[in-house]
Amino acid sequence: MKRYKLIPFMAFALIVACGKKETAVVQDDAITIKTAKIITEEYARPIISSGIITSDVEANLSFKVGGIIEKLYVQEGDRVAKGQLIAILNTTEIAAQLQQSKNDYEKAQRNYKRMENLYKDNAATTEEFENSSTALSTALQAYQIAKFNKQHAAIYANQSGSVIKKLMNEDEIANAGTAVYTINSTNNNDWVIRLGLSDKDWVKLKKGDKATITADAYGEKEFEAVVSEIGVGANPETGTFSVKLKINPQDAKFANGLAAKVKIHPSNKELLQFIPSAAIVEANENSGTVYSLEPDGKTIKQHKIKIAFTENDRVAVSSGLENTTTVITDGSAYLLPDSKIKLSGTK
Repeated sequence: MKRYKLIPFMAFALIVACGKKETAVVQDDAITIKTAKIITEEYARPIISSGIITSDVEANLSFKVGGIIEKLYVQEGDRVAKGQLIAILNTTEIAAQLQQSKNDYEKAQRNYKRMENLYKDNAATTEEFENSSTALSTALQAYQIAKFNKQHAAIYANQSGSVIKKLMNEDEIANAGTAVYTINSTNNNDWVIRLGLSDKDWVKLKKGDKATITADAYGEKEFEAVVSEIGVGANPETGTFSVKLKINPQDAKFANGLAAKVKIHPSNKELLQFIPSAAIVEANENSGTVYSLEPDGKTIKQHKIKIAFTENDRVAVSSGLENTTTVITDGSAYLLPDSKIKLSGTK
C-alpha cells in the first residue's frame, strides 16, 4: 500500500484510499480518528449455490419381455396415475408361446397320471415315476413363466407423476429391460435439489441443516429446505462434493428442471469478531492489518489479523484482535505505528 507523508503546516489533506475519497484532518501534527466497537458472536456464514429442482423419485419403465411395441398411450409431459396402462406389446408371439407351454403342461399332467397308475400296479419303475413327476414340475414352471410374461407385455405406471422422456416409438422392437419411458413423481414431498459444493463448504454441513430456496419462476418467494444427503467422495471430474436438499414446495406448483438459488445455513458455528471494512488498512485474501487505540488514548497499536470472510460492509476476523474491544476506522488509512492521533468519537 502506498503511504503519503503528511506536511505539518497543512490544515488538511485530501487523500484517495481504497477506491473512495476521504478527508483526514491533521491538527497539531495529530491525525483525527474515530473508532468502532468490535462485535463478537457465534456465526456461520451462509453457503450460496444454485441448481436444478428435480423429483427424488424417478423410474425408467420397460417391458419384461422383448417384442414389437403395439401402442404407446402417453407422451412426454403427460401426467399419469399409479397403475395406469401406458404401453403394450404385440402379443401374437407371446400368446403362441403361452399356448405351447400350456399344451406341454397338460401333456405332462397326463403322462404323470399314467405313470402313477402303472407304478401303483408295479408296471413302472420308481425311476420312471420320478422322471414323470420331474417333467410335470418343469412343464408347470414353464407354463407359469409364459403366463407371467404375457401379463408383463404391458407397462403400467409405478407411481403418479409426469412423463419426463419417451424413449421409443410404436412399431419399434423393444428389448427386455430397455427403458421406454422415464417417469418422475410429482408428490410434494419428493422435490429435491442437488448441489456440487467445494470441500471448504462441504465440511461445514451436516444432515438437517436448514436452507432457503428461491426459484426463478416464483421471483423472490422463499421455500424452506433441509440438507438430506451429504456425499462422502468428490466427483473426480469437478472436484466437488454432492449435497442433496429436500424442498417443501408448500402450495406452489413445481416441475422437473426449475432453476433455483440456494442459501444454506450451517448449524456448525464458530466464534468470530466483526469489524467495519473501513478499519482495514492493508489486506490480502486471508490476512490484513488494523489499528487500535491504546488505553492511554494517545498511542496506537498495529494488529495483524486473520480474515475469515467479508460480508457486506464488515469483515469477520478469526484471530489477531484478542483483548481488543475497538478498532480505528476513520483516519486509519493514514496511520503509521508512531503516528500522533486525536480521537473524535466512537461509532
